[in-house]
Amino acid sequence: MEQLNLVDMVDHPQAMIVPALFFLGYLLKVSVVPDKWIVWILAAAGMLLGYLFVASNPNGILAGFIYASVTVTGHQGYKQIKKKE
Repeated sequence: MEQLNLVDMVDHPQAMIVPALFFLGYLLKVSVVPDKWIVWILAAAGMLLGYLFVASNPNGILAGFIYASVTVTGHQGYKQIKKKE
């Protein structure tokens, strides 16, 4: 059976979309945009960036959505670990 290698699955140049989305999320957070819209703006931006930089087809849109999901999940995980109970 073939080994699953996650490094091969992530194309490194396109992985720069995640830090870009994280920075966009930070800019949105410190702006007047309500928190409830930030995740949706990041999802749309991720899909657009995926379409432009990954592939100009549905696979690129899906990859962008996954990159946006990684961004939001990573940020929420960091917040939860940092939170004192």
